[in-house]
Amino acid sequence: MSISQITRHSLFLILGLAFVPSAYGQTYFELLADRSDVVVAVAFRSQADVEAHWAPNNHDDVTYDATQDAAMFTWPSSAGSNIDQIQIDINPIISSGTVFVTWEERWGPNWALPGGRSGINGFNTMKNHQLSDQGSFTSGGLQLEVRKWHRKELISDNDIEAGKAGTIDIRTYFGGGGGPGGEKALFGQLADFVLDIEVWARYFLFIEYGGNGKISLWCTQPGDAPTAIYLEATGDSSGDPGPFGAWWFEHNSSQTYSGPTSHVWNRNFVVLDGVADLAEAQALVNQGASGGPIVRPKAPELDP
Repeated sequence: MSISQITRHSLFLILGLAFVPSAYGQTYFELLADRSDVVVAVAFRSQADVEAHWAPNNHDDVTYDATQDAAMFTWPSSAGSNIDQIQIDINPIISSGTVFVTWEERWGPNWALPGGRSGINGFNTMKNHQLSDQGSFTSGGLQLEVRKWHRKELISDNDIEAGKAGTIDIRTYFGGGGGPGGEKALFGQLADFVLDIEVWARYFLFIEYGGNGKISLWCTQPGDAPTAIYLEATGDSSGDPGPFGAWWFEHNSSQTYSGPTSHVWNRNFVVLDGVADLAEAQALVNQGASGGPIVRPKAPELDP
């Protein structure tokens, strides 16, 4: 082969490699954000992401944190009744069929439950995430709340160990009465999911509209299978939860905060309105708890 032939052959190989399909990892967030039924997908992985969804009046302590690459909520030392909020309005409002919601959350070390106290930093419970039936969030439109319990005596089996961040339930604003976990707790809780500090937990919420409505909630942490906290629980006899109109990352409590400066982080919030049924929702939950990225072929690209 001549020098010129070798040169042409090498050039062909170089150009040809630019068109060879390759595999790449697609994160769970990207997988869901690519679906045709996605209503909203917000990663909270920039200050612009955070500011675009600040609540109108309460956002001074919500910022982007480059270390965790997420929205960070801050409670200054002994902050009293401090409130931190990010509001996401859903348009169009979802009121029939199903809605599947997922997000990630991380609690800082100051939220660890001490062994000999009844709460954490003055809090017994915290309103973490709230759903409104209106296109912009107002308290009169509340439907349900994903809540965190900090007080050991209020947990159904009273076994939260020191060093944990609390446990999860749902508080309903549309049902009559309340379940065994506390005031207005949704009936049908299957398990106490205990949150760790300093790890990324992933939540999955699935609402099926029609009749009395059905609500399912799962949570997982690294290395754990997803735990079904509720599975098609109903709102008693009062009908569906109202339309999915607005969502708040609220992280607020009716108690007075009395601890050191502390943080919680959120990221990768997605809402889908085309998940067919509980079986498809469960498949998405299992996929989201697997820990690995989704791998798919990448279309050939010309190297510029």
